[in-house]
Amino acid sequence: MTGTEHDIAQYISLALYLTPPPELETTAELTEMPPDSTQVVEIVPLLRNFANAVDLHGIWLAVHHTLRCRADSPRSDLHHDREHQSLPSRCR
Repeated sequence: MTGTEHDIAQYISLALYLTPPPELETTAELTEMPPDSTQVVEIVPLLRNFANAVDLHGIWLAVHHTLRCRADSPRSDLHHDREHQSLPSRCR
């Protein structure tokens, strides 16, 4: 692996052992985690602070809601009557 590939692999390995935001806690003891992930584990508090500062979880919830509503709404190019063009009530 080149330096860049190795660097990326360390962070991917670490990500596999983290809980989702906003907690971002390790799911195993450091001694049970792969060695490459423990070499970058010190970034977790910084990542958690960043995620909280920008409200990453709130952003994800808003994006997820928007995408869900788009997926659930009928396609306006297939339906031309007004009742099919309105979004489900939970998407308003």
